[in-house]
Amino acid sequence: MIKQAIPYWQRAGGRASQCSAYVEAVAHLTKGLELLAALPDAPERSRQELTLRTALGPALIATKGNAAPEVEHTYARAVEPCRQIGDPSQLFPVLFGLRSVYLVRGEVQTAHELGEQLLSLAETAQDSGFLLEARIALGNTAYIRGELALARTQFERALDLYEPEHHRSHAFTYGLDPGVFILGRMAWTLWGLDYPDQALQRGHEMLALAQKISPSPSFSSALARLYAAGIHCYRREPHPAQQRTEATIALCTENKFANLLGRMISLQGLAFLEQGLHQEGIAKVRQGLAACQATGAVLFRLFFLAPMIASYGLPKGLTPRTCKRPKR
Repeated sequence: MIKQAIPYWQRAGGRASQCSAYVEAVAHLTKGLELLAALPDAPERSRQELTLRTALGPALIATKGNAAPEVEHTYARAVEPCRQIGDPSQLFPVLFGLRSVYLVRGEVQTAHELGEQLLSLAETAQDSGFLLEARIALGNTAYIRGELALARTQFERALDLYEPEHHRSHAFTYGLDPGVFILGRMAWTLWGLDYPDQALQRGHEMLALAQKISPSPSFSSALARLYAAGIHCYRREPHPAQQRTEATIALCTENKFANLLGRMISLQGLAFLEQGLHQEGIAKVRQGLAACQATGAVLFRLFFLAPMIASYGLPKGLTPRTCKRPKR
């Protein structure tokens, strides 16, 4: 009874994702796709494939990383069923997922072009949820490009659209709660614009929101902790940064969040470097970057490499900030 079984595999995968049991979600949804291949080609099969792949993408992102080949394959294979069905509302999350693949691989221009397509789809559909995610996508590429004023504008416009209760399902469709992501990116953007106190305030708002919408550990809450640790690293506050990273590394390891684990280990290394613990810090940064590279991610490598390079050759206990240049 294959045809009757497939929807149950899909529901099992969806429930596992809601509990942040992403490894189990991947197994259930993959099983559904395997069974689906045995059915004859028909419009109903295309709709079921699209449903399964749209649910599988965020689960793979959590466990494999945005840039993993499995993630690209899942979303790329979902494009054809979207075209067959001809429903723009189902195309939107697929293009959003593909955009994340290219962004984390460092193909920022391609990601930006997909973000523009998302905005066009959102405006045509007059859908506030789509417009929210499109603004996030464009704000993200602007941030990566260093266009911080534009990024801030896009994130602020997205935050104006965000309603926690109304957009709760976005965490499962797109992989993250949009409010947590917006506040985290806004905090980093504000620091770059030389507003360190506003950045810290946004970070507190982000952590409070993550706790409110998901009291138990989730992918969104793990991301919130990553952003919070990053804010402390930016502000050269190594002790709170180290505390955040240690707790979040344990969370990511337990839940197999490969997407975030490498970055958290690298952030822990930056906290060590800021305390003058050069050997420990360099080792951690290298370990984290290797873990990121294993997922295909190249984004933010310079953020971690620059402090590590500056620490080579410094005496123990000194940092690039405290070490004085010799007089000439």
